[in-house]
Amino acid sequence: MNWWIILFIKLIPGAILIYQALGCFFVRRNEIVTKIFLLVSCSLLSGMVIQISDWINILWTLGIFMAAVLMGCQGSLLKRIAVGPMFASTVLAFNALMDNFVWPFWDRQPFIERVVFAAAFYLLCRHFSPGKDLELTSAMWRLLLLLTATPMGIIFSVVLFTYSEQPRDTFQHMFLLLLALFSFAGLLWTVTVLSRQRMLEEAQTAADMNSRYYAMMEKQNLEIRRLKHDLTNHMQVLSALPAEQKDAYIRELLDNSVLYQTLKYCNDDIVNVILSTKASAMGMYGIDFHVKAEIQKPLPLEKTDICAVFGNALDNAVEYVCRLEQDMRYINLEARLGRGMFVLKVVNPCMDVVSGDELPPTTKQDKEAHGLGLKSIRQIAEKYDGRLELRTEGGEFIFFFYCKV
Repeated sequence: MNWWIILFIKLIPGAILIYQALGCFFVRRNEIVTKIFLLVSCSLLSGMVIQISDWINILWTLGIFMAAVLMGCQGSLLKRIAVGPMFASTVLAFNALMDNFVWPFWDRQPFIERVVFAAAFYLLCRHFSPGKDLELTSAMWRLLLLLTATPMGIIFSVVLFTYSEQPRDTFQHMFLLLLALFSFAGLLWTVTVLSRQRMLEEAQTAADMNSRYYAMMEKQNLEIRRLKHDLTNHMQVLSALPAEQKDAYIRELLDNSVLYQTLKYCNDDIVNVILSTKASAMGMYGIDFHVKAEIQKPLPLEKTDICAVFGNALDNAVEYVCRLEQDMRYINLEARLGRGMFVLKVVNPCMDVVSGDELPPTTKQDKEAHGLGLKSIRQIAEKYDGRLELRTEGGEFIFFFYCKV
């Protein structure tokens, strides 16, 4: 019994370090059971003895670790399936090297070396990992999974397909295991490059979307100004028309939805145009829209950024609220500028449980493209030294954005 306690104590440091390394790539689930399972699997992965021609240890260790990653980590299924083997192949390759070529005796387990390796592994992940919010396209994850198959195949070939009674080429096996071990650096670099490529694509998409949004708002604003300018002409025409034609002319003017979009919510014209346009759209969906905008002067933000923050926040709220019953459809917006800060709060009813910085489930068909608006807002918040917070509270979804101005 004392031997097992000592063994467990020796495994704890390596387990914690591997567990923390996983945290560089994944947001771990909050359930205590999944956390314990994930920590235990990291302990097994870090401390398991991997002997050549021993099938049992490597197979069930890999199986338990992958099950723990699938259950205990958030993110897409492809991400967990791709990153999990990348971790496992690296640690298993190191264990196989230690147990067969450095300390090949059961009574001299290389625990200190395992802890040092786990520490170096964690520091490497912490320094070079793109972050726990990393999400690539499905094609990119499949590519990474394909690349990970190479070191995993090398380990399986050396450990599983070498029989105890056949002669062993020590140098060849060591070289193959070292190749599998150091392939982690290439895989990590691949993840970093793919992540940067994905971020550039998303930034470009968000910039294009914001530019189009701003262009649409600018066009709408010009239309409003044109109608205001022509209002005098309309009045002159009405005064000259026969009585039987006036009603038809008035109805034609009222049918032009742009006339409803001349509301002034604050002293920023861009904000007024966005809120007026969204209010008109919400009216068609039967959404009660309440606005409290304390903005006494034009916002000192780029116009495209203003459009992106207000537009995407309201678009997300409208998309979700339209799924609810008619009597539950409302959106409350509060905006305030003062004391060097700009604050925007959007509140709408929410029937889903939202954790972290997630949005409620989308109804859009293109799930992969969903979330670009939110990422754009986060980038804008960082640009102006601010923050975006999302949470559910009392049956409501709260979007809270603030930044320095």
